[in-house]
Amino acid sequence: MTPQDISKAINKKGFDQGAIAHALNCSPSLISKIINRKAISMRVAKAVALAIDLPLLEVFPEYERLVRPTLTKEQQQEALKRKLSELL
Repeated sequence: MTPQDISKAINKKGFDQGAIAHALNCSPSLISKIINRKAISMRVAKAVALAIDLPLLEVFPEYERLVRPTLTKEQQQEALKRKLSELL
C-alpha cells in the first residue's frame, strides 16, 4: 500500500495517526515515518495494520524479510539440493 492508501484506510476506520501514537505511547511523527517508509518498526507496522484490519504484509510488504524465518546455511543448502533433485 502507498502511504496515502494507508492514511486513507486509517481515517476510514475512524482513527488518525495521533490515536495510534497515543495507543503505542510514541510520537505521531514515528507513526508518520513508518507509514512513509522513512523508518522501520515492527511494533508500529503491526499496530497500523491492525488498526486498518489488514495483514501486516499487505500493508507493508517490505517487512517480509523481517517476519520470514531465516534458514541456516545448512538448511539453505539442503533446500537447494531438494529443488535441484526435482530437475533431474
